[in-house]
Amino acid sequence: MKPLDRIIDAARKAPRHVVLPEGEDPRIVAGAVQARREGLAAITLVGNREVITQRLAALDAIPQEFRIEDPACSPLTDDFATAYLERRRSKGVDAAAARAAVLSPLTFAAMMVREGIADGTVGGAVATTADTVRAALQVIGRAPGVGLVSSFFLMMLCEPHHARKGAFVFADCGLVVDPDAAGLADIARMSAKSYEMLAGERAKVAMLSFSTGGSAAHERVSKVVEATGMARRAEPDLIIDGELQFDSAFVEAVCLDQGAAFGAARGGQCLRVPEPGRGQYRLQDRPADRRRDGNRPDPPGTFTARQRSFARLHCGRRLPYDCRDRRSGSMTSVSPCRLTAHKTSQIANYAPHRSRPAPRASCPRRGLRRATNIATLSACPNCRTPGRSRPAATKKY
Repeated sequence: MKPLDRIIDAARKAPRHVVLPEGEDPRIVAGAVQARREGLAAITLVGNREVITQRLAALDAIPQEFRIEDPACSPLTDDFATAYLERRRSKGVDAAAARAAVLSPLTFAAMMVREGIADGTVGGAVATTADTVRAALQVIGRAPGVGLVSSFFLMMLCEPHHARKGAFVFADCGLVVDPDAAGLADIARMSAKSYEMLAGERAKVAMLSFSTGGSAAHERVSKVVEATGMARRAEPDLIIDGELQFDSAFVEAVCLDQGAAFGAARGGQCLRVPEPGRGQYRLQDRPADRRRDGNRPDPPGTFTARQRSFARLHCGRRLPYDCRDRRSGSMTSVSPCRLTAHKTSQIANYAPHRSRPAPRASCPRRGLRRATNIATLSACPNCRTPGRSRPAATKKY
């Protein structure tokens, strides 16, 4: 069974309650309707009741199947304002500021989670990541024993052409810009726990860098090595190795070739992306046609910009609070709420994914799948199959 299928099956057995603070957005409403029809979660939409009801009716959905909360007139607002004031009084917040804060859909949704009314919330379709994260930190806060809130992308390799299949975590790809060694260790540990919770398998953590086993000397390499040691000392049972280049940690042939020299994290599922390459998760899912969890494939025949991001999952929070990508389409809006609910009781998204068209039989490079640096990939003009670019010819003088 595919990892996502396993997660979805568990979700249907124990549906949870997810609140969506941007309930007036058409993409969010469409995703909520899909999640409700698939029996994956109970949904609360936050926003103007009249607007939300009209959008639900336009999709032939029954408004009574959804809980709709308008902070401007909700009976929960006064209680939330009191609780928010009590929590934030030490930060200089007064009663008027507390009430104004809970009128924000993001804060209102976070308060629903904090007070136990909902199991998780997903925001970020309209609001910026900064606003979304700020509301979570102010209302929900960090989990006990966690010094840093981070994020990760859950990558799914589940198509026939994927040489290596399964679920993989890339962290931190969008929240912590330049962590120190202690921060890197926290990211590795929290990402491993999130992976085990989502995938149901023991995590192997690879601390990525531009160096493998001391092949380069640099302060950034030293930071990764130090973080690896700190994570090992904090959790002796954690399978972790670093510093590693991506192919040394991921590509089977390279793992076997260098496996005798380095540790057990070869073939890792949790990949700690180095600071200079925060966008590396995009390199992995776009040219290689990997499926970043929840993404909707482009129409058949497209080769570039294969998929769009929709969800950035957070780890280290006291309660589930996640972000979705503002560039995502309406049909992928359902997926973040599934993932967030799964973090309380194993729930996630599945979207049918078309594999890329088969190469033309006449192409001499048909079926070529070479393990190579993705930055050097070029496309075959006949079949659009990736391959290694030839080095430019050097002119002799």
